[in-house]
This record gives sequence, C-alpha cells and structure tokens, in this order.
Amino acid sequence: MNDCYHSNNDYNPCIYLTILFIKDFSKRGAAMPQQSRYQTADFEKIMNQVLSTLEEHHADRDLSLMVLGNAITHIFNTQVKLADRAAMAEKFAGVLVKSINK
Repeated sequence: MNDCYHSNNDYNPCIYLTILFIKDFSKRGAAMPQQSRYQTADFEKIMNQVLSTLEEHHADRDLSLMVLGNAITHIFNTQVKLADRAAMAEKFAGVLVKSINK
C-alpha cells in the first residue's frame, strides 16, 4: 500500500471544517491565528496551490474536506512523534474551532 493512500476509514470528521477555515482566510486576507515562523507570501503561495488543485478537480465541500482531513492525518502520522500526536491534534482542533467562531 502506498504511504500517501488513506481509506475513508482514516477520515477524521473532527477536521471536517478545515476547508472553511482556509477559504475564509483567503477571502478576508486576515492574519494567521497565531504568529508563524513562515513568511506570509510562502504560506499564501502554498495555500493558493492547494485551493487551486481542489478547484481544478471540481471537488465539492465533502470531497475537499476528506482530502484535506486525510492529508492532515498523513502529516500527523508521518511527521509527529506518536507520543505527541494527541496533544498536537487537540491544539490544532482548538485553533480551528477558534478560527471559525470569529
């Protein structure tokens, strides 16, 4: 099995609103929720490429959220130590909730 493949069983509904956060950010042009070590231009370039890819494939809301949710799961599983995953996922989810409640 390819490391980048995740079945629908891996989809985490808690991350369901990720695309709304990203699209809302791009429309408002607001600052990121917390100080970032990355340049705004770098962040926006990558974010726009991700959104463009979803739009090119005519991905609706559900498909977009599944793709992004699985991408986030993949990042946690491959780039975060097992011992740190739950705490980092909780922090990520908290920032997401704060970003949609503004």
